[in-house]
Amino acid sequence: MEFISAAQADIDDLFVLYKESLRYEIEPVYGWDEEFQKQRFHESYKLEWLYWLVVGGERIGYSCHKTVGSNLHIHLIIIQEGYRNRGFGSEAVAGIESIARRHSIGTITLAAFKSNVGAIRLYERLSFEHSGDEEYFVTMEKRL
Repeated sequence: MEFISAAQADIDDLFVLYKESLRYEIEPVYGWDEEFQKQRFHESYKLEWLYWLVVGGERIGYSCHKTVGSNLHIHLIIIQEGYRNRGFGSEAVAGIESIARRHSIGTITLAAFKSNVGAIRLYERLSFEHSGDEEYFVTMEKRL
C-alpha cells in the first residue's frame, strides 16, 4: 500500500468518501447538515494531513493523520465500500505505524465513535488500548 499526498483538486472526492463512510455515525449524534459538514471537513482536516491509500494503482481510500507533540494522531482511515473487510484497514494502520517509527514517534493516538464497533475491534486487534471515554467517542493509543 502506498500513501500518496492528496492534492487540493481531490478535496471534493475526499469529502464524498467521508460522507459515504461516516454519515451513518455522525447523523444520529449530531445530525447531518451538508453545508456544515463540508465546511467542518475543510476546516478540520488540513491538506498536508490527507493521503490517498493506493493499492495496485487504485485509490482504495484515504487516511488523515498528523503529528501532535511526540504523538502521531489518526483522524481518519476511510476505506471505500468495495475494499472493506479485505485487510486494507490493517494495512493502512501498519503503514501509519511505519511512518511514526521513521519519525521516531513513540505513540499513535485516535478517537472512534463508540457506535463504530468494527473500527474499535480492528484497533483492539492491532494492540491499541483504550485511553479515555467521552460521550460519543472512545480514545485509544498504541505505544510503538
